Amino acid sequence: MEEKTTKRIILFVAGFYILIAALAVCILSLSESVFKAQGAENLLEYIGKEREKAEAKAEMFSQEDSETKLEGLEALLGDTVSDLQEEERETDEIVIESSTEPEPVTEPPAEEPEQPTEPVTEEPVPEEDKEILPEEKHYYSFITNNVETDLRMREEANENSKIIYKLRPGATGYVVYLGDEWSWVYADGYEGYCANEFLTLKEISEEDYPEELRNGS
Repeated sequence: MEEKTTKRIILFVAGFYILIAALAVCILSLSESVFKAQGAENLLEYIGKEREKAEAKAEMFSQEDSETKLEGLEALLGDTVSDLQEEERETDEIVIESSTEPEPVTEPPAEEPEQPTEPVTEEPVPEEDKEILPEEKHYYSFITNNVETDLRMREEANENSKIIYKLRPGATGYVVYLGDEWSWVYADGYEGYCANEFLTLKEISEEDYPEELRNGS
């Protein structure tokens, strides 16, 4: 655009000079007396003044064009500055929005765990405060279940002990002391140990148990 403007100014000046030259020729042809009177010096002075006027006009056009360009540049710069200011404002708004911290979420206070309740332990009752209950007694009678040989009644609870008496098959009697494997029994007026595996026991009442054994036990 600047190059076109410069060319236009040059063409304008050249055309102006050509116009002046044509006027000068016309003037010379019409009135030779005027030029003769003024002389060659006056003609050159006149042409110089006209040239100065032409240059002043050309400079004026150039200045006006420069001012127009400057105004356009200022307008362009003004739009650019406005855009930059708008972008800066938007950036500030984004920064302000991002810098706004959300309100902290308050969690409800944690419930304290319930303390385990200790089991209530009952204090042991002193031995002297306990009611002493009489031990329940059981009474048994027996019948031997040996069928082929006599059942040996021994002095101690083992097979190597001395034999006190022999009970025939199917003999009956009473248990004085009941043990796990051997029991102290009474039969036919004798007392001694017999193996439980050869005795068939039967629980009886206190009245059916012999009084002498009951008192002795």
